[in-house]
Amino acid sequence: FFFFFLMIRRPPRSTLSSSSAASDVYKRQGINAEYGDSQTTTMTKVKCYELRKTGKSKEDLTKQLEELKNELSSLRVTKVTGGAASKLSKIKVVRKNIARVLTVINETQKGALRQHYETMKYAPIDLRQKK
Repeated sequence: FFFFFLMIRRPPRSTLSSSSAASDVYKRQGINAEYGDSQTTTMTKVKCYELRKTGKSKEDLTKQLEELKNELSSLRVTKVTGGAASKLSKIKVVRKNIARVLTVINETQKGALRQHYETMKYAPIDLRQKK
């Protein structure tokens, strides 16, 4: 009985020559994504000064953040399914864009809190001016 248990093996991973049915489905999804069937949008590099200058509200920024996160998740799926190299290189750009949007959100939030505590005698330590 123990010897029989040792003989059971995991099925081989799919390669280009031999593949499993599940990997074929993933490959087809990757092919459809390459030909424009996917819902990803072409995002360029987001600039922080543009986000500040336009005076977007927090709701607009969070909406943009959600769009970027959705695009990142779809790019990661195409990476796993073996997508095109151009899509894989966009992962870094989208991650940096997410960081920029989060930076602007946190800066505006901290600035509003600093204004609120400006007239008061004491302010939280993280809102005080750096020495």
